[in-house]
Amino acid sequence: MNEYNLSDIQGFIPKPIQSFHIQKNDFTSDPSTEKMNIEDNELGFINSLLFSLISSSNSNKNTNNLFINTDDILINLKREHDHNTSKNILKINEIYKSIENQLIHQVISFLNDLGNIQVNVIYVNNLYTPKDDNFLKNIATIKQFHSISNKSNTVKYQICLFIPKFEDDLITGTEIQKRCSMKIDHYLNRIQQFNSESQVSDQNLQSIGIVISNIELLNKNIFLKKKFWLSCSGASTIDFLNNSSISSLTDQKAKKLFNFFLVYMSSLWKNLKTPTLKTFNHKLKQYILDIVVHLRLQRFSQQGRSGGIGFMSSNDMMQISISLGILDNFYDEMMDFVEKNGQGIDSFLEDKNNLDQNAIDDPNIIVTPDLVKIAARVYFPFKLQLTINSNNKRQRKDYSIAYGSDTEAVDELIDNLKHLDILNNNKEYVCQYPMERLVVEDVLKHISTSF
Repeated sequence: MNEYNLSDIQGFIPKPIQSFHIQKNDFTSDPSTEKMNIEDNELGFINSLLFSLISSSNSNKNTNNLFINTDDILINLKREHDHNTSKNILKINEIYKSIENQLIHQVISFLNDLGNIQVNVIYVNNLYTPKDDNFLKNIATIKQFHSISNKSNTVKYQICLFIPKFEDDLITGTEIQKRCSMKIDHYLNRIQQFNSESQVSDQNLQSIGIVISNIELLNKNIFLKKKFWLSCSGASTIDFLNNSSISSLTDQKAKKLFNFFLVYMSSLWKNLKTPTLKTFNHKLKQYILDIVVHLRLQRFSQQGRSGGIGFMSSNDMMQISISLGILDNFYDEMMDFVEKNGQGIDSFLEDKNNLDQNAIDDPNIIVTPDLVKIAARVYFPFKLQLTINSNNKRQRKDYSIAYGSDTEAVDELIDNLKHLDILNNNKEYVCQYPMERLVVEDVLKHISTSF
């Protein structure tokens, strides 16, 4: 009897790749006419975590931390309850904190169940005190992990799970959040320092940080936001963990599958640290640079901050595109296997697991412009800083003002666009970063992929 079926794998293959597979194998449909599905434009918790661990191990310049955004949970609660009265505000706040605690508990349980991973949970208090005993104790724990030699170490990755604690999670823009973000920033700087030291000493050890909070924590410290390269939805993370706890974790399927993908993708990545022209054509690099430039100059991007698109964006996009290419290649081969042999995929996984990756000098991974587009939809919405989202009117200036626009009219337009609900019609799923996604789609639509 087969242990694994195709349905067990679905949660480990990002929805954009599954949709891409259907489109490229359906010659009767025109991809340009497909309606944009916002829910499919997210990697999800499991893939974001995989990509963060693998990319951090293969990058000498940065640590790819992960942000779990709980804003969509809060928006859903506000939709379900009338929050015009103080009584309901307290009710929403109480329910939100309960759901947030459930999310934190499930993430910790899931991570503790994974092999080759050590979890270090850090509760960040409201005060920024670098000489605090708890702060020094946590730093010592991270440092001890990186001081272990390769010979005696069985844990390859450490995940530092940061849980900010505020007096009131619904209050935004407070000094408490700013201080809390400064403390997390200091932690992440030390993690990056230890990671660099490990790479210099050729140790296969790596730490990444995961923060569970709302986006206002990062908006109060833009420098902290640049420490994260991916973001995933808190609501979809809860859904995934609930499904895993019901079906997979009871018989350890999720644990085994996660470790399989981590080892499989890491093995292929070792041969892709310097991508060949076959894997990543130099014209694709130009395509990524075109996207970066157009996003920085887009009408709603904050011009003084380059729209939030940093100098590492092109490198990050290459890493995500190659990771998506690995999973796309895996998914194509698996679907061919399923078509010939049925839903049971044990022998397919066993073949992949026993494959001598060291013998692969040139992995058959080819990145296409379509995969780059998927990577852009996954990566850039979290990074973008738009005038439309800023409460500071000095940062909200539209460059069309230079051609004679009325500043008051521009402010009114921006205020109206902030409440635009085009992408949030589905009440069961609230899209994260809706305006940012529209901006990315606008840029992708106007950049030519004809090389």
